[in-house]
Amino acid sequence: MIGRPAAWAALWVTGVLLSACGGEMSRGEFVAEANAICEDSTEALSGLTANFDPSSPPSDFVERTASELEDLLQRLDDLEAPSELQETFAALLESLDEGIAELRPLAAAVEKSLNELDPRKPSQKDIEAVREISTRLNDALAAADRAALDLGLDECAGTAGAAGGS
Repeated sequence: MIGRPAAWAALWVTGVLLSACGGEMSRGEFVAEANAICEDSTEALSGLTANFDPSSPPSDFVERTASELEDLLQRLDDLEAPSELQETFAALLESLDEGIAELRPLAAAVEKSLNELDPRKPSQKDIEAVREISTRLNDALAAADRAALDLGLDECAGTAGAAGGS
C-alpha cells in the first residue's frame, strides 16, 4: 500500500507531465509553427503563379489557388493560439476566410466580362462587378495581413498575395 505523501507526489508528477504534454503553446512556438505553415503555403502559391497559363480560363487558376488557401486556413485553424493571441488570430482566420470566399465569384465575374459578345468592350455592369469583388477581396486580405503582422507572423503576411491576390 502506498502512503499518503507518496500518493500526492505521484498525482502531482502525473499532473505536471499531463500539463507539459497538452498545455498551451508558447507565443514563440505558436509563431514558429504558424510561420512554417504559411511559408509552405507561400511556396505552393508561388508555384501556381509561376506556372500560370494565361490561355486557360481564370477559374482554373482560381480553383487551384482557392484550394491551396483553404488548406492553409485549415492548417492554421488546427493551431491553438496562446490565450493572449486568440482574438487577433481569430480575426486573421476570419479575414482569410472572407478573402477565400471572394475568389470564385471574382473568377466568375472576370470570365463573364471576357465572354461578352465583344470581348474588347465588356459591359459596365460586368466591370463594376469585378471591381466590387476585387475591393472586398483586397480588403479581406489587407485585414488578414494586418492581423498576421500584429501576431508576429511575418511569413503569413502576404501569403494570399503570393497567388496574385493583392
